Amino acid sequence: MTTSTPPGAQHPDVPGWRESRPDGGAPRGGPLAALGRAATAVDEAAATMWAARSGAELVATVEAVAHLRAKLDGLELAVAAELEVSPAGQQALKDDGWASARDFLTHAAGGRRRSGPATARLARRVQGLPSVAEALADGWLSRTQARIVAEAIERLPQDVSLRDRAVALMLDEATRLCADDLETVGHRLVETLDPTGDTARRERELERTERSAHLNRSLRIGFDGLGGGAGRFNGSKEDLLLVSTVLLSLAAPQPAEPGSCGGDGVCADLQCRTLGHSGRDLRDHGARMFDALVQLARTAQSSGALPQGHGGVPQVVVTMDHDDLRDAVGRATTTAGVDLDPATARRLACDADLVPAVLGGDGSVLDVGRSQRLVTAAIWLALVVRDQHCAFPGCRRPPVMCHAHHVVHWADGGPTSLANLVLLCGTHHRIVHSTPWRVRISTSDARPEFLVPGSTTWVRERGCDPPGERERRPAA
Repeated sequence: MTTSTPPGAQHPDVPGWRESRPDGGAPRGGPLAALGRAATAVDEAAATMWAARSGAELVATVEAVAHLRAKLDGLELAVAAELEVSPAGQQALKDDGWASARDFLTHAAGGRRRSGPATARLARRVQGLPSVAEALADGWLSRTQARIVAEAIERLPQDVSLRDRAVALMLDEATRLCADDLETVGHRLVETLDPTGDTARRERELERTERSAHLNRSLRIGFDGLGGGAGRFNGSKEDLLLVSTVLLSLAAPQPAEPGSCGGDGVCADLQCRTLGHSGRDLRDHGARMFDALVQLARTAQSSGALPQGHGGVPQVVVTMDHDDLRDAVGRATTTAGVDLDPATARRLACDADLVPAVLGGDGSVLDVGRSQRLVTAAIWLALVVRDQHCAFPGCRRPPVMCHAHHVVHWADGGPTSLANLVLLCGTHHRIVHSTPWRVRISTSDARPEFLVPGSTTWVRERGCDPPGERERRPAA
């Protein structure tokens, strides 16, 4: 791959540095030739078919790569330190059009603008700590650990004996600790050896970094046009700890009754049938955290605590042609300009927390909402009293995680009444809309029951049965 260089730069390409520079600047043999042989060896290892290797070999390979990376980091820092002070190195950089060694280091590593200065700074520090440089060269100390040791030592009093003992202690700890824990050791070491000056410095440092993190806070959500999207956010530790604590409280696994998916492979995991679903929550931690965030938003929306605009709480408005909505064809669009497939639009129109804006053939708005579609507080309370939680067989997700599902779709003329509604969590709401599972309200006792795909027997959630009829049974 060719990278951009300043005007006049004459950097060798890969074949060149594996043999000698095309301009003859580097002799055959020497460090460049050695690095070329190392690169060839890495290429040979990279060509391995890893799927055919044993687990032990995979583990050993990762360890070997980490060992080699540390050695290369040590080599880079040693050369960078010399490059900054060498007249010949400075002249070579000038001839190639670089304003400074730091700019060149940023470019060479493909890093951010601050990465070059950071590399130069670490190179100088490591050069003054021979035992740290040796640990890097031996491959057992990572670059991150070396930076942590160097930064801690720099904050100590200028006592050679004291610093030597501190370096030895931190290197010993580095053989057992990850970088985070090693950093804690460094802080405690400085606090112990310099109690009068470090506390104030750390407080100023923390205040500065936390203030910077807060000022740079952001949250961005983008849609990819392929049915999904992605988000990214930054913030201070205090704010992120609050968000994390709340989401974790909502992200606990939600086991279901074994076999509640009916063995049809459409439970929370599309491979449910293959896995022999035992009832455990098949979502990974990331999926549960995302679901917790969505649940938090739904809870806030339904609580009435959000700022109101034009007389109501914020709601998602979905626009779709009336005939397309009824026939489940075409596409829908939100006010944010996000396109939705017809199945998703019908499910959202079914949800009592979203407002569909239905268009006529000429594009005019025929209806926004419909009073009979929106579930009132009284109907919701009655629905919760009747169903208690998600009514899907085997599910126990509470009402706060559920939607009011129209048995006969609102777009098909279904009324918004207790006799046409059922509590379904988000997962089972999607299943009912997108799979052969069917739901109805029993004519015998006005309670929801479900038809398992491929079966003729209607079953119901045991918790929804009247007292004395708690076993799953065929509907009358």
